[in-house]
Amino acid sequence: MSTHCVIARRLAKNVIQYGCIICDGDLDAVGLRLIRWYNTPKRVEYLFSLGQLESLGVPGSENSGGIMATRKINPPCQHKICESENEMRPDIDFIDYYYIYESDGKWYYDNPDSVCKVPLLYSLYRLERLRNHPEELPKKYQSDRSDFPFRQENDRILLKYVFYEIPKIDPEFKSLLESKQINVDDVYKQLCEMDFPIAKMNNDLKQIFRYFYPHFVFKTDSDGDRIVKILHRKVSEPRLETIEWE
Repeated sequence: MSTHCVIARRLAKNVIQYGCIICDGDLDAVGLRLIRWYNTPKRVEYLFSLGQLESLGVPGSENSGGIMATRKINPPCQHKICESENEMRPDIDFIDYYYIYESDGKWYYDNPDSVCKVPLLYSLYRLERLRNHPEELPKKYQSDRSDFPFRQENDRILLKYVFYEIPKIDPEFKSLLESKQINVDDVYKQLCEMDFPIAKMNNDLKQIFRYFYPHFVFKTDSDGDRIVKILHRKVSEPRLETIEWE
């Protein structure tokens, strides 16, 4: 079955334009093409002028009809507008990938299975790294050439941050963990051994997970190949779009 994705861009502080690409939405296809061919304001403007798409190819290929060409949805379907990245409601179900071009001039990959918003350039770098060095992965993922092991790695990074780093800086969250009598070491280990650990945590530990705004933003170093910081926000704080977090 084809992988569906959403592409979006922030036009203004409270204006998000978004729409679907129906086919080949995974990191290896749409993700890579966005970085290679649609990674400047001018190219992004051109991309969104095409409307919603069946598939994405090289700029200008929408008129060629080739196998790898951009194909528009027929009849034409324009992009939609909403006020927040959390208000996007695509026209098709089962979206596997979200890509958003932010006001900082960077593409981000947002995984709907979890809540990780990750620079797309880092995502592609790390995906290639794990394929070339599968020994860095848990054994059960070492033969998997898809982007699934990378997505699971993001989840494990986030779990470690939630359970071990946030309690150091947030006494209220630490007290919440203690009040639920959660053995952090045991729960962390159990979740890390599962597929889709963030989704599992969201289902089984709702009160813990819903303490936070439903996004965690990964920040990388200047080379874009290493995570140096994770940003989060409590739901009790005034709502801000993730691009405004510090």
